Amino acid sequence: MTTFGLLHLSDLHLGNLEREPYAAQEQALFLQDLEKAHELAGPFDLVVISGDLTDSGTPEQFQRVEGFVQKLWNRLKELGSHDPKLLTVPGNHDVQLPSEEDSDMVLLEMWPKSPKISDLFWRQAASPIRKKVTEAFGSYQSWLTNSEQSRKLSCTEGLLPGDCSAHLEKDGVRLGLVGLNSSFLHLWEEQPFEMEVDLRQLNAVCNPDLPAWLKKQDLTLLITHHSQSSLSERAQRVYKESIYPPDRFVLHLFGSSSEGPQSVREGGAGSRCYLPGLSLFGRENLMDFGYRVARLKVGSDKVTFQVHTRIAQRNQNAGYTRFVAEPEVWNDSMPRTSRNAAPVLPIAPESILDKVMKILERIDKPELLCQALQTLGQAPPAQLEAVRRALAEKLLQPQEVSLASLKEAFRALAPLLPLLSDKALELLGLVTPFRWVPAQAGQMLSEVTQRAPEQRAVGLNAVHLDFTGRMYARRANPSNAPHWDLIPLSKLYEGSFEEIQRQIYQCLKVLLEVETDADVDGVLVELEETFKTAVVVLISTPVLSREILQRLQKHFRTLTFLLFTGTGDPPAPVDVLLPRLDPKQEQEAHKLHKTAEGLIGRQQASFRG
Repeated sequence: MTTFGLLHLSDLHLGNLEREPYAAQEQALFLQDLEKAHELAGPFDLVVISGDLTDSGTPEQFQRVEGFVQKLWNRLKELGSHDPKLLTVPGNHDVQLPSEEDSDMVLLEMWPKSPKISDLFWRQAASPIRKKVTEAFGSYQSWLTNSEQSRKLSCTEGLLPGDCSAHLEKDGVRLGLVGLNSSFLHLWEEQPFEMEVDLRQLNAVCNPDLPAWLKKQDLTLLITHHSQSSLSERAQRVYKESIYPPDRFVLHLFGSSSEGPQSVREGGAGSRCYLPGLSLFGRENLMDFGYRVARLKVGSDKVTFQVHTRIAQRNQNAGYTRFVAEPEVWNDSMPRTSRNAAPVLPIAPESILDKVMKILERIDKPELLCQALQTLGQAPPAQLEAVRRALAEKLLQPQEVSLASLKEAFRALAPLLPLLSDKALELLGLVTPFRWVPAQAGQMLSEVTQRAPEQRAVGLNAVHLDFTGRMYARRANPSNAPHWDLIPLSKLYEGSFEEIQRQIYQCLKVLLEVETDADVDGVLVELEETFKTAVVVLISTPVLSREILQRLQKHFRTLTFLLFTGTGDPPAPVDVLLPRLDPKQEQEAHKLHKTAEGLIGRQQASFRG
């Protein structure tokens, strides 16, 4: 497993007149504490400084920054971090403010009210306001160009000073880095409006093709000075839709903030993980100051991270300040969206894996277990227990949706089933959902359908509920303690909105034990207001029109609609798109499953006879 050590600093404010008498002591205190931080997450491969390196962006203050960076690198070398890379982004204090009477500043002040101003800004590098922004960050850009440590990371520069992309490579794993200048509008002493980031900034540093650049990375980090919540409403929409859609970046690192580290999942989608910084050196108006360190572990299918916070705290009795560890350690993970990851390991819960292992323990013929594993395309290990575990993991490994993957599992299990007696059908039931449902769809379904412990309804609209539909439900909730009821809807072809609406109401009246459509509406509103939960209805018709689905979503505001669909795009935005086989393959798969069940039943009857 490849690991990356990360040191996250922010808001140094070097050159601040209030803190100038304390600067040498504060730096020495931090450099001394690095030994403990190094034990937690070192050695460090990357140092990120997420803005406000200086207090007012003068060349003299950036000289202080360079001196501090050199001290930091000498200390890291002493501790065993050899040649970490440095990536910085500018903050609103790293700018030399122009005169507010400047005519270009008056033009820039119209930014929030005039789309033409922003369009001109992004389209024309020679526009007066682009030039004004570039000049304001001139000292930062000069330091960045000449700094010994910043030059060691080969960066692609973008539209604005501080926009950049780069990557680190370790043990064949690429860590992609994107830094964006979120402070370019902060050219006033008192900021008159909210901050911005734009998709064009991201496109420029990942030129010429953002998706192609992302595919080259095994994991990526986003660095800005401002948090997502500090952005304007327009910029937040762009951020969520196009800059940081769920699961794109492992972490978004930003500057000092009242927000804490957190992972946010909304609407059944994947995660956005936020790692704010702390002001490294305290100022009179800041209560907390310190820094954070993290260790990223890159597995075959996900990236896990552990974040430690070091807080400068005053000992009231002894009357001095020292760094201490914040007691709460943040642990989380993100899917690995990689260019060259090994085959995805099963995301089956340990409880399911243990059940399969216990069933396989009934087979005392190692040669049959090895033969089954070889049928699945894997060489068996030497130890018997290792063979059983490898076979269990391989059987539960998510596959692409295809009849072939199901047949492969049945071929592997065929020689074993006669020896399993009454456990053969149970094994088939445990394995089938993981061969049938692709990993991403199953994981997303699980997240949406388990948003809260309150009961919610899932309508499984499938021809063979006990096979296709129930397999999805079991994959989503393998604990056999569902938080929902299964509602078999009749097969929906291209019916009218009214017809589909009627069927949904009919199912919910039975489930909720009420008599009228109005009663259903009342219960749904009560669920939403009381439990903040959602009733989930799965609709499995590929020919459902965009218009009808949109009307259903608008009418049933509390419901979450999921789709079983074919290989085409969903007709409208939905929380989860569940790939499925085409109808012909579905019938073949169901026939295969029933045939296997029949063979097992005859074998068991013969055994009992």
